[in-house]
Amino acid sequence: MKTLIIDGDSEVYAAAAAAESRRIVALLDNGALTGPFSTVKEVTASLGKHAATVLFRSREVHPEDGACLLLDSRLRRLIYQAQEKYGEVKPEIHLSGKVNFRHLIDPTYKANRDSVEKPYYLQRLRKHAVDVWGARVTRTWEADDEVGIRAYELGPHAVIASIDKDLRQIPGDHMILGKGHLHVTQRGALMRLYCQILAGDSTDNVKGCWQVGYDGAFTYLEPFIDAGERALWHAVVAKYQAALDKYGSDKCGFIDARGAALHTAQLVYILRDRPQGQLPPRWTPPSED
Repeated sequence: MKTLIIDGDSEVYAAAAAAESRRIVALLDNGALTGPFSTVKEVTASLGKHAATVLFRSREVHPEDGACLLLDSRLRRLIYQAQEKYGEVKPEIHLSGKVNFRHLIDPTYKANRDSVEKPYYLQRLRKHAVDVWGARVTRTWEADDEVGIRAYELGPHAVIASIDKDLRQIPGDHMILGKGHLHVTQRGALMRLYCQILAGDSTDNVKGCWQVGYDGAFTYLEPFIDAGERALWHAVVAKYQAALDKYGSDKCGFIDARGAALHTAQLVYILRDRPQGQLPPRWTPPSED
């Protein structure tokens, strides 16, 4: 029997967000009001980036029982989707705790989320996941780290369920609710990791190499993948150095190319081995000899 390892953070957040509706009213340049819109993206798509100013937002939340049912529905659908492909599965759900070792590496990790208003029922649904579904809360690492650790512990008996693309650093069977299944090879997982080391992760406030996005990182690194991990690391450091030489330290935000690449790697790397103590060891690059 396979174990369905669920990234509870993403599922709880999605259900909590779906349990409320937001309305935005915009002020046009001519002084007229327009709306309501559901998101700022909808405002700019409808009116253009400079055609309106967001004036105010309102939030309407659904009953608490309905929010819990939304989470229950998502989790049951995940289990059903897995059973359709793999037969009977054993689900386990993981949630991030309050302490995150990455803040010791960089205090600004995920700081871009501090000003973002969280869904109203987020904490209530976390409790529901623990009380009703037996979700486990991690200690000093994140839920996706625990998912990665469990996937390595279970090997071919694991199926990862998450909408978080970061987890594609972990080889094996993956599934996304409503979107199907994916098998990540060792080669693909390694490529994902090094692309993230090069591109960073804007959603987590992790800066990568200046002027390099994920697609550009993939195109640049693809010729090196078959030469092994050491070649990938050398290529990443070379790209950081090239950016520093071309754009300067003010734009790049670093003065040491290798140090900047290592810093990014230690933030984006998903854990595979269970730490022996409270804090996991930091990622180290392959031998550079």
